[in-house]
Amino acid sequence: GKEGQPGEAHTKYADRVKKSRNREVALHFDSGLGIHHAGMLRGDRKLTEQMFTDGAIKVLCCTATLAWGINLPAHTVVIKGTEVFNAEKGGMMDLSILDVQ
Repeated sequence: GKEGQPGEAHTKYADRVKKSRNREVALHFDSGLGIHHAGMLRGDRKLTEQMFTDGAIKVLCCTATLAWGINLPAHTVVIKGTEVFNAEKGGMMDLSILDVQ
């Protein structure tokens, strides 16, 4: 949309965001920000992925869980850390270069 006005993608998801049980999803939606982490319900994670792909959210803050099995188009990626918890080893481990690419 025009500067300061919601675009089509934003309008398309507005009702679904309001129905989300995750307060964080709705809290940042109007700012164009999305969050994605393992503690979210699967439906909310999928909704966030769809909104990012469609351009309804412009910035996605996520944990390493997004690295596995999801291919999202991103112009710029900032990686804060490359360690994840490994339950089998009982501690932190580095992500492989393939997980980070």
